[in-house]
Amino acid sequence: MFHYSTFIDNRDYLRIRNFFGTLGCLLPFLSIGSALFSPNKIYPDWWTCISVNVTRWVHYSAAFLLFLMLALNSIFLFSKSSNKIKNRIYITCGIVILAAFALFGLNAAFFDIKWTVIVNETIMLLAFGISWLVKGHVFDKWLGE
Repeated sequence: MFHYSTFIDNRDYLRIRNFFGTLGCLLPFLSIGSALFSPNKIYPDWWTCISVNVTRWVHYSAAFLLFLMLALNSIFLFSKSSNKIKNRIYITCGIVILAAFALFGLNAAFFDIKWTVIVNETIMLLAFGISWLVKGHVFDKWLGE
């Protein structure tokens, strides 16, 4: 009963949850937009009526917003649990996603090495995957729950 009343009175958590719940509805559309509008020419012939610049813009914008939302979810929404070890994992995973963003930006600005894009995207997906698995109680046996 104490936990329930504490949860209801925690208005900051409810505000954060409602904000990310509303924006979380965009995540499927962002992931579909990122996958469907590939910056490479791998789409079928009927898709070529759309300019390559438009597909690149849609892909990069959707991917940016998708990974940014995943990082913010991990840092601000998931980290509201009572377990300090889990909170550290959530925040670390969110920071790893943001660091991969920074590396992606540095590469685009100065180096333009092509293979780092897929490496950074993989790091971001793995970091959120770990955060999601911890949130889903997969590692409770090892985390002392």
